Amino acid sequence: MKKLSSLLLVAAAAVFSFTSCNHDPLVTIVPNENPLTYTIGESNSMTGTITADYDVILSETFTLLFTEPIETIGNVDTYDFKTVTYTEAEGIVSDLYKIDFDDYKWLTASVARLIKSVKITVAGKEYGSTFIEIPVTLVDESLAKNTFTWERTGSTQGTGLSQFGLEWKQNVKDINCIITPMAGTKLVDITGTANFNDFATYTQVKNAIDNAPSLDEYKKISATRSNTYDEVIGTYYNGVYYLLNITKGTVESTDAGTHITITGDYVSGYLTK
Repeated sequence: MKKLSSLLLVAAAAVFSFTSCNHDPLVTIVPNENPLTYTIGESNSMTGTITADYDVILSETFTLLFTEPIETIGNVDTYDFKTVTYTEAEGIVSDLYKIDFDDYKWLTASVARLIKSVKITVAGKEYGSTFIEIPVTLVDESLAKNTFTWERTGSTQGTGLSQFGLEWKQNVKDINCIITPMAGTKLVDITGTANFNDFATYTQVKNAIDNAPSLDEYKKISATRSNTYDEVIGTYYNGVYYLLNITKGTVESTDAGTHITITGDYVSGYLTK
């Protein structure tokens, strides 16, 4: 994955002044990127400088502001994800900050998509608290294509499906394999409504699966003859969206019974990094 690149370098300064000892205390917070570009599913960081004149820095608090309350972090729409403190005796008058968002494992893709801005609050002994709010521009992740293989021999259960929240326990005697969703899985068939290779982002995958009707079973793949396909199905399982393109079914006779292999490509539309 590429590293987060700065798209815009802006020195955004917040200045608050008070009178103290015949000087005007001043704190300046300068982010190296404003707005902050956050690419979902990639390594992201934010950097900048904090400078205090005629005073010392006692604390720096970094807060995420969300567009709506986040249930997984206490149903709040703000979250203080990092605080740095100094003592007056340390005499800190300038600081370089760097925040690596990957250090915060709770920041899953679903949470990241609701980030509105990052607030930096600096407290000093004389000037009190100063803050700036940096808006966040979200960039959706690209979808990396992977391959899948499902296999079933005789009356045994099919393998390779559980990742997608699916099961393959039986075939229709006349023609087809029966693919069913596991408990808690949404299974959809979007063949004919969209081409697999046209999907490029998480949002496209999510919307296609969310807007399609749920299926109790999927049975378009032959259990009696080999064939090529261009079937597009989707699942939502354990918080992950999967879009699958079934491209081939191979049927072979073996001593253990009919061996069926179903192969194709898939993309995962929810990166939890």
